[in-house]
Order: sequence, then C-alpha cells, then structure tokens
Amino acid sequence: LDEKEIKNKVKKLEKLGMLKNNYVLVSTKEKRNIDKLIDMIRKNLPNLVKLRIELPLNKDSQGFLSKLFEIALISGVRYDEKIKIKAEVNYKIKDKIVSSAKKLGGKVKISKV
Repeated sequence: LDEKEIKNKVKKLEKLGMLKNNYVLVSTKEKRNIDKLIDMIRKNLPNLVKLRIELPLNKDSQGFLSKLFEIALISGVRYDEKIKIKAEVNYKIKDKIVSSAKKLGGKVKISKV
C-alpha cells in the first residue's frame, strides 16, 4: 500500500472507533517502524524485568535457550566459555526461568527495565 492508501484506511478505522492512540503502522518489507513497534510493546507489557543469564556451554543449556526464545524478548546471546544471554521477561515467569537456569548450573542477575 502507498502512503495515501494507508492514511485512508487509518481514517476509516478511526471513524469506526477501532483504533486508539496505541497503534504503529509497520512495514516489514520496507523495514519501517519496527523499532517503534518493539518500543510500544515494551511499554504496554506489564512489569518486565531484565535478566542476564550465564549458562554452561552444553546441550541442556541450548535447549533452555531455545525455550527462552519462545517466552522472552532476547536482546543478546554471546558464546564464549559460557553462554551469556540478555533477556526481558514478565515478572510472573522470572522465578521459573531463574530456577531453571540455576538447575543447569547457571547464574542470573536481575534488574528492572
């Protein structure tokens, strides 16, 4: 859609009361407003906490990381002697993630977003 078509559709949706002020027009094709969308999601998700997780480099840790990608916003993963992960999660699942990481022999640092 071109810019004019988008504006027309937005106006129609606003008239129908289907849009509030919390929307972002996104185009993955044009890579437009992806950062704005992520910021809006972060602002609207309640009670996020930042986790810095350090895990041993092994198969079980890889499985844990794979599952973590499904439930957390991962902002970084580094592989050295250990796997170092930066993630943001809802506080409601924080304890479960921390417990699982520690069972794998990992360490976790927690801070507020």
